[in-house]
Amino acid sequence: MLFRRHFDVVFKFEREFYSVVESDANQTLAINVVQTGPGTTFATINLSVLDINTYSSDYTVPSYITWGSDDFEKTFDVVIVGDTDVEEIECFELTLIAPTTGILASCHITTTICIKDDDASVDVFKFEREFYCVLENDTSLEVKVIRTGGGTDQSMITLVETDITTSSSDYTVPTSVTFRSGRRHDC
Repeated sequence: MLFRRHFDVVFKFEREFYSVVESDANQTLAINVVQTGPGTTFATINLSVLDINTYSSDYTVPSYITWGSDDFEKTFDVVIVGDTDVEEIECFELTLIAPTTGILASCHITTTICIKDDDASVDVFKFEREFYCVLENDTSLEVKVIRTGGGTDQSMITLVETDITTSSSDYTVPTSVTFRSGRRHDC
């Protein structure tokens, strides 16, 4: 449990999540850090970066934020490095650490930034419905998988079954679904 003195200045990210569409050219994403608590203070807050499924070459982040005595909110820029590579959605986390004055909030000290690729040939596969129900005496169930994105080439996805309240002896599931060239859905 975090105990605060009544005079502590508390720092946190304004938002827990940011999303940006990557383009072919570099662009900036404004990130806000806010101060709560009484008064203002001078402070330096370090930023820690954790790559989830991206590379540090995909962005540029300052290593710290300097807080002035008149600041109640601070905005800094993250540069998203554009490219023409076809990529999945890439994410990384920023964490506020070690303020020289004040304390960090118990929540919102980490924000996640996701970069969505703008190159049209990225395929996304999903089930048509979130869940399916079937009676035990039914002999089959049609489950539709939908492809979105710009891809039209033949693609194969692997299906992984997870038993929640059934046994795998109750059903059979194919191990993969192949989308023929030009197909947007398959069963």
